Amino acid sequence: MATGANATPLGKLKKSRWSSETPDQKTVIPGMPTVIPPGLTRDQERAYIVQLQIEDLTRKLRTGDLGIPVNPEDRSPSPEPIYNSEGKRLNTREYRTRKKIEEERHSLITEMVGLNPDFKPPADYKPPATRVNDKVMIPQDEYPEINFVGLLIGPRGNTLKNIEKECCAKIMIRGKGSVKEGKVGRKDGQMLPGEDEPLHALVTANTMENVKKAVEQIRNILKQGIETPEDQNDLRKMQLRELARLNGTLREDDNRILRPWQNSEPRSITNTTLCTKCGGAGHISSDCKYTRPTGSEPPQSAQDKARMDKEYLSLMAELGEAPVPTSGGGHSSTQGGAPRASGPNNNQPPPQNRPPWMSSGPTENRNFHGMHGGPSGHGGPHNFPPPMPSMGGPPMPPNPNGLPPPWMQPPPPPMGQGPGPHGHPMDHTKQEASVKMAKPLTDQERKKQISVRGLAGVENVADLKTNFNRHLHFTLVKDRNVATKRDYYFALANTVRDHLVGRWIRTQQHYYEKDPKRVYYLSLEFYMGRTLQNTMVNLALENACDEATYQLGLDMEELQDIEEDAGLGNGGLGRLAACFLDSMASLGLAAYGYGIRYEFGIFNQKIVNGWQVEEADDWLRYGNPWEKARPEYMRPVHFYGRVEHTAEGVKWVDTQVVLALPYDTPVPGYRNNIVNTMRLWSAKAPCDFNLKDFNVGGYIQAVLDRNLAENISRVLYPNDNFFEGKELRLKQEYFVVAATLQDIVRRFKASKFGSTEFVRMDLSTLPNKVAIQLNDTHPALAIPELMRILVDLEKLTWEKAWDIVVRTCAYTNHTVLPEALERWPVDLFQNLLPRHLEIIYEINRRHLERISKLYPGDTDRMRRMSLIEEGDVKKINMAHLCIVGSHAVNGVARIHSEIIKNTVFKDFYDVDPQKFQNKTNGITPRRWLVMCNPGLAEVIAERIGEDFVRDLDQLKKLEEFLNDEAFIRDVAKIKQENKLKFAAHLEEHYKVKINPNSMFDVQVKRIHEYKRQLLNCLHIITLYNRIKKEPSKSWVPRTIMIGGKAAPGYHTAKMIIKLITSIGDIVNNDPVVGDRLKVIFLENYRVTLAEKVVPAADLSEQISTAGTEASGTGNMKFMLNGALTIGTMDGANVEMAEEAGEENLFIFGMRVDDVEAMDKKGYDAVSYYNKIPELKQAIDQISGGFFSPSQPDLFKDLVKMLMHHDRFKVFADYEDYIKCQEKVSQLYKNPKEWTRKVIHNIAGSGKFSSDRTISQYAREIWGMEPSLEKIAAPDDPR
Repeated sequence: MATGANATPLGKLKKSRWSSETPDQKTVIPGMPTVIPPGLTRDQERAYIVQLQIEDLTRKLRTGDLGIPVNPEDRSPSPEPIYNSEGKRLNTREYRTRKKIEEERHSLITEMVGLNPDFKPPADYKPPATRVNDKVMIPQDEYPEINFVGLLIGPRGNTLKNIEKECCAKIMIRGKGSVKEGKVGRKDGQMLPGEDEPLHALVTANTMENVKKAVEQIRNILKQGIETPEDQNDLRKMQLRELARLNGTLREDDNRILRPWQNSEPRSITNTTLCTKCGGAGHISSDCKYTRPTGSEPPQSAQDKARMDKEYLSLMAELGEAPVPTSGGGHSSTQGGAPRASGPNNNQPPPQNRPPWMSSGPTENRNFHGMHGGPSGHGGPHNFPPPMPSMGGPPMPPNPNGLPPPWMQPPPPPMGQGPGPHGHPMDHTKQEASVKMAKPLTDQERKKQISVRGLAGVENVADLKTNFNRHLHFTLVKDRNVATKRDYYFALANTVRDHLVGRWIRTQQHYYEKDPKRVYYLSLEFYMGRTLQNTMVNLALENACDEATYQLGLDMEELQDIEEDAGLGNGGLGRLAACFLDSMASLGLAAYGYGIRYEFGIFNQKIVNGWQVEEADDWLRYGNPWEKARPEYMRPVHFYGRVEHTAEGVKWVDTQVVLALPYDTPVPGYRNNIVNTMRLWSAKAPCDFNLKDFNVGGYIQAVLDRNLAENISRVLYPNDNFFEGKELRLKQEYFVVAATLQDIVRRFKASKFGSTEFVRMDLSTLPNKVAIQLNDTHPALAIPELMRILVDLEKLTWEKAWDIVVRTCAYTNHTVLPEALERWPVDLFQNLLPRHLEIIYEINRRHLERISKLYPGDTDRMRRMSLIEEGDVKKINMAHLCIVGSHAVNGVARIHSEIIKNTVFKDFYDVDPQKFQNKTNGITPRRWLVMCNPGLAEVIAERIGEDFVRDLDQLKKLEEFLNDEAFIRDVAKIKQENKLKFAAHLEEHYKVKINPNSMFDVQVKRIHEYKRQLLNCLHIITLYNRIKKEPSKSWVPRTIMIGGKAAPGYHTAKMIIKLITSIGDIVNNDPVVGDRLKVIFLENYRVTLAEKVVPAADLSEQISTAGTEASGTGNMKFMLNGALTIGTMDGANVEMAEEAGEENLFIFGMRVDDVEAMDKKGYDAVSYYNKIPELKQAIDQISGGFFSPSQPDLFKDLVKMLMHHDRFKVFADYEDYIKCQEKVSQLYKNPKEWTRKVIHNIAGSGKFSSDRTISQYAREIWGMEPSLEKIAAPDDPR
């Protein structure tokens, strides 16, 4: 529910800046004067009028406002209906009207180009296609022994497709013999076009030149077929070899199967094909005539056994990457061969300079069923519309290329050492040469480029439809008569998942063979959001899936909306972890995310009478199609018990055991065929029962008690930047750490290629192969747990074990707020994890010994730096434990890193300055630009090419277009379209109508005092009072949207939500204010809602007190999507101002130094209240019940806090904030200048890619090298 539901009557039509509903309404075209100036020539006047007409017709086509009368009686008579084969009418009124408008627009655009040669047509304009054709007769009757059709089509149509691609033409085999005998070409039994003519190839293209090229190639193939014997025909040989490879029967030599990725040179096909039945060459077992006598088996050679062992190893127990030991110490006996190619593949690889998303999909050129007499591609149990014809057009132009960004350039090799031949960095001189060879695209070539969403190949569409139906029937056991939309979503999700699985297994095989260093990202939160669309974008499947679902009569956006958000995080920390997983996969790092599979994620927020009400987020109730349970890797986790010190070592005994069951989720990289793994642990109770319970009748209770153990992974703690020291939370933290470290050690020991058992027993090399990144202090117990494993179980000395731990672990700090730092009571540790408490005490003893040697007699420093805080209740400071036990400590923005070095952890920085680093946060541009704002991504791609998706620094090139009127207009138009879309979303889901031409002023984040939503409220009240005071003044209309969740136990945050909704109730229903100011509270803010509101925002509010926000990532998302920022010099805002220019942001308020000075002097809120009249009026209205007339004292406590206990100094920044908001309104009146600043911001957002952040982590902390290398797809040779 959003506030102000009755602010605007629902029946009122939505205003549009382009509509002409009344004679007085003005039409505004960005970049053109609203009044025609005098002195124009006749041509200039005509050009102005024509452009107005083009804009108006374009608006009608985009919005669907076709002018069709609502009342049927007012409509003109309809012509005779025309139906397709499915009984669907084609010549509907909407179709006829739209076609008429398109024809009118085409004639106007033609006229406009004549008047102004530089005129750029609208982005959605396509000129009517003019097609020319020719026929090539096939002499089948003269040469009946030659299979001309087979030569032309090739294996699975690939030869014909290659000709079509090279010549930009469409080729169809028609005439007698083109359809198999007995096969009906059409459902009604009629002949196909040209079926009664002699056999021929019909060539169609846009130009006669392309037709001639295709005709020439076809004639060459026919000539070669006639003049060259089949055994000498090179084309036929190539086709046979390709067919064998596609069928998985290609062999490299007499003894070893040639896997597709091992093919290095062409070989004879038939001579190397061995039959597994008779052992003979030249045929496969399915064609063998030999019948083996019952019971006889051919002897198995040592080479065969070795081959089977090697193939068995390559599967690595599927995704666990190593054989699973049996209880007897052996290994699983299940054997499997290397995976066969999961699908057909084009024998000709795409050009290397082709942008990654221009491919039609991850597996190209699949068989298009239903062409050339093959099986129907749109049959099955149901009849669906046939696939659309393939798209013609010129070949893809090369993309402008450049050197990799600075953070992707590898260090130069040592003197005398060149790069290796297999995947090593290319020599710089060669790289520069290749760069010089790449020609920049012309504007005309850029227009020809396909959408960044990926070209929908006809063969992919047919394949997707087939797989969709297969999953609907065989996975979901439904048909179209009973299937629900949720069933269709699951069918689509499983279809897309099919494209992940082969890459997933191939990636793990790749890691297993290369044995790279692996990084393990430990986080208690992974705020993933929805997976379907993100996967389609990363695999270049989005357009193909869109077309396939459309042909099946479904709406893909509707199906996407059915997916539940994977809300396994509270806010920024969990969302950052999700972005990092995307970047680690896109950069080819062997990375694993480890966390907890919460049964209930972050709660669903409902607003009831203005108050937040929490509802459980049962996100798994319908199942999760993306995860795969891995019970074979279940691990025991111990709690409670006691510690015994024996001669053999320390033992932790009499423990309670909980089993950790892993669920794996694939994380695809951006079009590089890398699919990494996020492994989430679910708590399960062990199955053993005490037999006495059966005898005394306690069996039922024993079963019920299992739930207590499984509660560990039941629910996510909903606190953000607030520590709650509950036993269940500590259990969660140890649970994920203990299970993960067991998994890490297992993988380390068994990850040596060629091994069938644990062979790497020397754990001293662990830091060379393992990096563990602790995402905040939540997984801090990894340090004492790894010490326990090394000392108690692996029997290493303390010194050696400690060296391994420190070199392996690194810690990221995310907050400087004292209430957010974890401090666990020693008594709780003593009860729950007694052995770990002993280890922490020993770590602390050795740590303080070192400090006392460095600072003799400085007991106060020792007290400050101790891991154990003394007091009424002894507590363990987890941040201190992380710093002492890690080799690197980083903040998440430059100002934040300086704060932790200079204040929060200054003592530790003085001792180990080399540990402390900065790694400014980033966001993935795949989700936060290409996926959520495809229109803007398209406009950018038209100007600078598509490489910015992998190298966001390239956005700097947009600065060249700051004065480009067409680009300014395009950016403004995309923003307006996004606002219209979001306004429609609010109206549909929140029942609120807003003015899409108003400024969208947005603050969405967790509700917390330090984020200062209260300062925003004071501005709303001030603006409201000003409008009421001067209602006749021209005000810039604003729609202020605030969204976010408050922790259920955070009373002040909940009161802030109530205040926002109460202000909205008053403001939105005041007739004097009208549409000039609206206040909306966005209910249940989450990742999916962010993907809608971020592209639509004009103004981003980042107004936390300087020095309190560690970094923020929402600010980066708004910046990248074309919103201007009003904010303080806090977190990443500082670096954003540097990158875009401080003059292009609205910066206000105190800096960190000012805040520190005020803290020393003392903050007096009352003095600001007394000296600023508008502030006093606003506070008096809140406290006096103006916004809560039925409960006048409702907000007294909030006012009391602001006046006397405000740590975040709202009043101190109020005056500057109001003045800054006036500058915002003033600039918004000048759309062109506003948009120029927007372009400055977009161009400056390149630094804030998570790809850059992860590359810095990899090189400077983990000791790993990122790579843009693309590994082979499952059906490609590697």
